[in-house]
Amino acid sequence: MNINFNQKGFTLIEISLVMVLISILIGITTPLVSNVIIRVELNSAHESLYNAILRAQQLSKTQYRDQQWRVCINNTNKTYTIAAGTCSSTLYPETITISSGIEVSSEQTLDIQFTSMEGKLNYAGNIINIKLTNNGVSKYIIINKAGVIDKSVTTIPISFGTSTISGTLVTGYSASSVSISIPYTNGTGQSYTQQNTNSTGVTGLTATLNAGNIANGSGSLNFNITGTPTTSGIASFQVNILNQIVTFTTNVSANPSIVTNGLVLNLDAGNSASYPGTGNTWF
Repeated sequence: MNINFNQKGFTLIEISLVMVLISILIGITTPLVSNVIIRVELNSAHESLYNAILRAQQLSKTQYRDQQWRVCINNTNKTYTIAAGTCSSTLYPETITISSGIEVSSEQTLDIQFTSMEGKLNYAGNIINIKLTNNGVSKYIIINKAGVIDKSVTTIPISFGTSTISGTLVTGYSASSVSISIPYTNGTGQSYTQQNTNSTGVTGLTATLNAGNIANGSGSLNFNITGTPTTSGIASFQVNILNQIVTFTTNVSANPSIVTNGLVLNLDAGNSASYPGTGNTWF
């Protein structure tokens, strides 16, 4: 019987080193694979929702079935529906399931509707921001008032809210201490230049925004209103702020009645105003 003493195997130390290396490789590659899966799921959901919004817009433009079309997103049930009618009573619905790990949110609304023929955003605000998140990774879809749908943005842009007026405008009387405030969110410290814009609808008014800086986070822009409104009705203003078209309106009251003996009554917007040199308060 011949014994070959030249045969060699692995020592316990060598085997242990190999096992340690394998463990390290697993520890490195597992998060990478997990991140790839997260991004693939997010990209798929993002593209699917983007295409659904495009389809609803196209159906509205062509007035398919004589309806305005919308996308109704239900984050609780993890679905979104392309449909006509309202979200609570949809017509011709087509429902798509969202992956369970995807969260869909919006600071404005998850009901996205478009106007017939024009395909513009049918929403009181100027923009709708849609955010899709999967395990801390996010992607966005932005729809502006003109109906432009952008899926390439990497952060949510500044969003403007509903304007409020301080003071009262009355036909034929010069505006005095009247201002309009527009709230915003998602500010990032950008600067803006002074803007002056004339009113439409009811003419004769000018809204002035002094140059300044957007706050980080939330804040408001304050416009000083000057001039004399020519008629009663709705005065409309349109400005371009950080490449967003913002439209705001205010009511102009008809020629008022006179309140004597120092009696002050509330105006249309819950305000009252005295006019210098007249001794009168108008309502």
